[in-house]
Amino acid sequence: MNHQKLYFNISEHIKDSYHHQNVRKYFTEKYSISTAQFDSIDWTTTKKCMSNLYTTKRQWVAKYISHFLPIGKNMAIRDQWNMDHCHRCKNCQETHSHLFHCDHPQAQDLYRKALNNLANWLTLQNTPDILTLELLNLITEWRQHEHISSASTYSYPVQAQLNLGRCVHFMEGRVSVSLTKYIQWHYEKGKTKKTGLAWTLGLICRIWSFFYLPQWKNRNEFVHKLIKEKKWKMRPICFICPKS
Repeated sequence: MNHQKLYFNISEHIKDSYHHQNVRKYFTEKYSISTAQFDSIDWTTTKKCMSNLYTTKRQWVAKYISHFLPIGKNMAIRDQWNMDHCHRCKNCQETHSHLFHCDHPQAQDLYRKALNNLANWLTLQNTPDILTLELLNLITEWRQHEHISSASTYSYPVQAQLNLGRCVHFMEGRVSVSLTKYIQWHYEKGKTKKTGLAWTLGLICRIWSFFYLPQWKNRNEFVHKLIKEKKWKMRPICFICPKS
């Protein structure tokens, strides 16, 4: 296939090859990125990261990165909620982006804890100091302003990541191949057994686990508390049976 011999996972390779163009077309149209930007994403590592997750967590991540979580905006569209605001800050429409940007005190505490945990992990992985600082600044700037003021102020690996278009790609686990190659070069230069693939794999999993899953659990505590106290309730789901 593609002038290469296949020795294992033949059916999987055939399915990937068959659906690749359709997936690329859908993704480039949905996120308004070019095919070159699509090809610069380290999809192999993202796929491996998903396969390493437990089934329940993999299902949650799939809903999160495809924007199908039952957040306020989606629940209102589905006519299951009569409002779409955030139940924590009560100031904004609850979207996938707001889940990360919510300014409720508990949400801010979870964010600071996540940033500190990521900083500690990057240090343990012998990540170059300048790259650690830039990644932390990137996340901080994105949370404060929802956009990056100037990509030119960052080093080449981070610029390559920002060339994908929006920081949301990074925060949803779509990492540039250039970033993985840079870390691989750094490890080889230091003559360590660590690999760029393992570093990117760990980074993606920790972004999901540190920044979003705790926010989602905290958000659900607010929703379930209101339901338990009978201060607010969901609309019942109606199943329409076809006429016989």
